[in-house]
Amino acid sequence: MGITEIIFFTLILAGLYPFIIYPLILSLIRKIFKNRINIGKDFEPNITIITPVHNEERNIIPLVESIINSDYPTTKIQYIFGSDGSTDKTNELLEEVSKKHNFIEYYLFPKKGKNYIINQLVPKAKHEIIVFLDADIRITKETLHKLISYFNDEKVGGVLSNIIVSHRGKTEYTFEEKSTQKFFGRIRKWESDIYSTVNNNGPCYAIRKSFFVPIPNDKVCDDFFILLKIIGKGKRMIMAEDALVFDVRERVEVWKEYYRKMRFSAGGISTLFSVPEILLKPLILFFILSHKLLRWFSPFFILCALIFLLFTKLHLLKLTILILIIFTIFIFTIGLLNLYLSGKCIKILRIPMYVFFSIAGTIAGIFRALLGKQNSSWTLEGLVSQNEKT
Repeated sequence: MGITEIIFFTLILAGLYPFIIYPLILSLIRKIFKNRINIGKDFEPNITIITPVHNEERNIIPLVESIINSDYPTTKIQYIFGSDGSTDKTNELLEEVSKKHNFIEYYLFPKKGKNYIINQLVPKAKHEIIVFLDADIRITKETLHKLISYFNDEKVGGVLSNIIVSHRGKTEYTFEEKSTQKFFGRIRKWESDIYSTVNNNGPCYAIRKSFFVPIPNDKVCDDFFILLKIIGKGKRMIMAEDALVFDVRERVEVWKEYYRKMRFSAGGISTLFSVPEILLKPLILFFILSHKLLRWFSPFFILCALIFLLFTKLHLLKLTILILIIFTIFIFTIGLLNLYLSGKCIKILRIPMYVFFSIAGTIAGIFRALLGKQNSSWTLEGLVSQNEKT
């Protein structure tokens, strides 16, 4: 085997590592070493819930109702909303619910972005445990108790919920969503069992206020930055499988996965630049390299591998991959034309379209981060339009 063949297979392994090799390593370590948590089933401290919102008139009332219908007493809850320049009926509804329920308060801000709103609201929290909750999340009766019970262990600095995609009252997954959700949920849980997960899920998680550090700018992902800062202070971020929440956002079209992956990779890289101290923690650095960086750069490894393949003597493999590439391009072209003409994606083509847009978005996000164009945004489309103005 020549040097080009060795480089080719090395690049292929690097591209596959985050999806196959890393989970196997985690599974093995977890079986040998499991860092248990002292969960307090009767642990029920006062808590603060924070929800930044922008034009969420459809979600305010249902969200508040899900909190009221939970088994966590509202007498132990301080609920703070922050409206980021909302132009629909959001502000009116916030005034309405605050008058009706004395545990709810709200603040109005000019349009500054989610990171700014979080920085303004956290100092207003009266209690040590803060739950960050997006407007399009609905909790179950037991969610808050399940989430908060992990804070009975002093080593725990933050807890992530277990998100289930739901729409119109029904659990609703496409195949690619179900596979992605299951894969990353398992990775978070295994990392948590060993020490701490390095992948926040954003819409619903809780932290100790004393470890919160103001978010430095609008280029970083708020939830990822908060997670890394807590881990950097020696506390654990835990995935709570039993703390279920439902994501009721409208299902995005498959092409919007491009913007979603762009936001994740660009924001994630920008966030890592903002938390250099995390490099001093070997285990967390291993998790980040495996779970984050190598996954973001896996498309580059595969592309480089294909280039090196051209200079190898693996003629049969060259022909096989060439046929696969031509077939993939053909399928994608059909899907793209159908998407353009009808506005919908053929069900059987969702997976190749999803993969293509995910890879393209990840690559675009890396370049945006390196060029310093990344910023936070409330909408996937807004990510691009706002960035282009900066």
